[in-house]
Amino acid sequence: MSDKSQFSVIDMERIDSRQLLDLRAGDAIQLQDSMGDQLRYYVRLIGIENGREIVVSHPLKDDVPLPFEDGHDFLVRVLSGNKLYEFSAQVLGSVQAPEPSMSLTFPAEVEGMTMHADLHIKPPALTGWIERKNSNVQGSTIKTPLRITVLGMSGMTVRAKRKLGDTGNQFDILFQLPLNGMVQVLVVTTAIRSSWQETPQGEKDEVTAHELEFIKPDEHVRTVLQSYIYKTLAEGPVE
Repeated sequence: MSDKSQFSVIDMERIDSRQLLDLRAGDAIQLQDSMGDQLRYYVRLIGIENGREIVVSHPLKDDVPLPFEDGHDFLVRVLSGNKLYEFSAQVLGSVQAPEPSMSLTFPAEVEGMTMHADLHIKPPALTGWIERKNSNVQGSTIKTPLRITVLGMSGMTVRAKRKLGDTGNQFDILFQLPLNGMVQVLVVTTAIRSSWQETPQGEKDEVTAHELEFIKPDEHVRTVLQSYIYKTLAEGPVE
């Protein structure tokens, strides 16, 4: 990310594990297998028993609970409100009734972070486009493709072959976000805050990078952006 950008990111820090007692039933939890394949499983919090164990829905495959022996190690990431928590836990046991669930050890050490409006991620392969009316053909539009290099709650950084306009210019950007097995198409009004020339690593052609601010995104856009950014953060380190 260029040092011209004004986005910021907050590092994880050690916190009091008792903060986990404020978690709510239904909070999203990711279990990353620490014993071999590093697979990730998405479950939800059922509850915390007496501050000694964490009960989650059991990871399933084809609606069948996956077998995990007592003592199996997981790296756990929990999303709750604007908080992200990370800690290690071991399986204490599992039950099938009244619903498949699994108990995990309550951690002695927890790392956490608060995600602010200017938090950003660097998505691996995200594109968007601008649609403008084609003055030469009635009823048609011209698409200008963009590569999204930084995505945040308050804006994004994009690369384009040509300059999209001057500082302060506003236009709508369309982009797609994969989320929960579906592709969400978002339309958001943006304003150019800065632009500069750069040559992407591994490429020879110069492009124009633009830092864009979102202008009054609606509730649907904010919700989808928050879910995508939080999910990306929960899946591992972000540059």
